[in-house]
Amino acid sequence: GGGGGIVLGWGEWVGGAGLVGVAGGERAVYMHAEAVIVGEDVVSAAFDREEGGFVGVEIVVDAAGGERLGAATGGHVGRPMVILLDGVVVAVPVVKSAISDSARFTGDFTDDQLVRMFRALVVESGVRRGGV
Repeated sequence: GGGGGIVLGWGEWVGGAGLVGVAGGERAVYMHAEAVIVGEDVVSAAFDREEGGFVGVEIVVDAAGGERLGAATGGHVGRPMVILLDGVVVAVPVVKSAISDSARFTGDFTDDQLVRMFRALVVESGVRRGGV
């Protein structure tokens, strides 16, 4: 791992011990210091399609990333995940479902946020593109 890149970490809406405050758009979000997923873990990424257009991004991760994702999954569905690109918050999607090797992030994203999030995953991480 080189400089920054993309990092996915668990977030909380309320601050507490061991949490780092980051700007997450209109509201503050607090991030657990330990990253769950880094760019090297991501195998593929795809827009998640529903009626009315794109609503989120789905990622697939490798075995090591999957173990970390799976271990943290149970208690975090419905809570925020922070997506950082070179230390800057790109998006704070809510975890809709996560199963060890894949995660689906949806939210009230603008097109710009979706594009930035997807570009961060695909371009910065060099993962293969899917489902667009």
